[in-house]
Amino acid sequence: MVHQVTGSMQVVTALCRLGHCVSETQLQRLESALAARQLSRSSNLPSNITPRVPAVFCWDNNDILEETRSGANTTHCTNGIVIQRVVDGRIPDPTASRSSRTTRSKSVQPVPMDIAKFLGGKRVGPPPCGMVFSLLQPVSLSFKQVASADLAWCLSRFPLLDTGVSELAGSSELQTVPSWTNFNKSIQSSVPRMCNVGYCPVIDMSPTQYDAVYTLLRQSLAMADELDMADAIVVLDQAVYMKAAEICWAKRQELSRIVLRLGAFHLASTFCAVIGKRFGDAGLHDLIVESGICGPSSAPGVIEGRHYNRAVRTHKLVYEAFQRLRWIEFYKSLPEGDADMHVVQAKLQLLRSDVNEVNLRALQSSPEFQNIVRGFHTFNDVGTGPLSHFWSSYISMVSLLLTFIRATREGNWTLHLECVREMIPWMFAYDRTNYSRYLPVYWTDMVRLPESHPEAHRLLSSGLFAVQRSPDSTFAQVPVDMTIEQTLNRQTKTQGGIVGFSLKPGAVERWFASAHDRAAITNSLLQLTSRGPQKPPAGNKVNLISIVDNHLLPRSI
Repeated sequence: MVHQVTGSMQVVTALCRLGHCVSETQLQRLESALAARQLSRSSNLPSNITPRVPAVFCWDNNDILEETRSGANTTHCTNGIVIQRVVDGRIPDPTASRSSRTTRSKSVQPVPMDIAKFLGGKRVGPPPCGMVFSLLQPVSLSFKQVASADLAWCLSRFPLLDTGVSELAGSSELQTVPSWTNFNKSIQSSVPRMCNVGYCPVIDMSPTQYDAVYTLLRQSLAMADELDMADAIVVLDQAVYMKAAEICWAKRQELSRIVLRLGAFHLASTFCAVIGKRFGDAGLHDLIVESGICGPSSAPGVIEGRHYNRAVRTHKLVYEAFQRLRWIEFYKSLPEGDADMHVVQAKLQLLRSDVNEVNLRALQSSPEFQNIVRGFHTFNDVGTGPLSHFWSSYISMVSLLLTFIRATREGNWTLHLECVREMIPWMFAYDRTNYSRYLPVYWTDMVRLPESHPEAHRLLSSGLFAVQRSPDSTFAQVPVDMTIEQTLNRQTKTQGGIVGFSLKPGAVERWFASAHDRAAITNSLLQLTSRGPQKPPAGNKVNLISIVDNHLLPRSI
């Protein structure tokens, strides 16, 4: 793990001389044994994946971008993971079936990788769906309830006096209502089953090439066969999705069981860029810089959607501030002593004192709150100028972004598809060419899943399009494509890449063949030291094996 994290053999040598780890020679022999075992395996299914349990496959490019003299010839490969719900609360040990005899050889003989050749011929478009879909559909009741919950969160953080001034304004009182994420954690009680993440062997080719994409599709089908799955759900980012879609259209018979999904993390990042393009030059850039939300050098990354976490945080803060300004003006327009507002204020105070699902549902279901919300929306739609309508659209777009994030965190597949449908017109309006082409195709394919791929529809509707990596946290599921970025992609990025230890074909082969095993070992050790993304459930027994001679250590140790 030390070499994997630091990329420095000098650190390994120093720790070895202090008696804390193996030597450089032994380390190379261990990596050679891992690589040789992988090259001898007939299956690409990770060893910690439970047989006959449905799973989802995700693939992404991994650009090592190591330092070279010219900047060219850097390492580009394709990483893949398998995501599976934990069965009976037990996480399979990723090292359980990984014992391999260490040899004295420090190198690996290069073996040609089995890359499937894709001879596309004439380009083929998507097949006719045979159904008529309309994007101009009214939002569902659940969508309105989510927007109502977000408004309740804003109002609970902003108590007003009869004068229309906040109780918190000008006072040293601290905010007692948590942020958007923690607020939603507080109002939910059920924790989804944890997911197990398995690492697939690295494909030594960039997914920008059709052969690499064809290879990962065939490997996904092969692993689905081993899991006895009727369909293979494959999650990709947009750049790889467009190539995979063309391959599936060209080879409809062979790849008819493939269900392609666009990664929600990349889609949310793109929608952040759409928001930034619409409002950045209209004053949003100056607003977030002058208010101190972002530094001058960080603001472009927020506006362009490149800094995802920072962009989402920024939009939450601006969204809440704008909602407060609108609410103050609406409050002033109400007659003095309005009965509905008096009831709503009392229920909001109860929610502030104890943030839980019961108090929130009591507020949302009250006729007084529903009347106030209808009046609030009417006030914002009628009697305002074009500038007000323009910035009101910012609130609507950020509300859509938060609803999309909520759909993933709650595992709500229907809400996810509804948000995708609402995003499509914005992709056309702000010149996101690739998403304008393929997002309607993706949405149409997902809507038709009950007829075309019933098993895939059942799995996605059960929440298997999101990943739960925390054993005890609510509202904590993340997109599949974000999971591969946080796990395999991060853990296979050795500093310096293959440059720094050798450019010999055998060493390069050893690096690629053992990359996923080294990443899995690193993740297991981080979990063991309570720094990893998961904590093993109680009851799992951990067997300690000597990394020097592969002997099982006694329980007393």
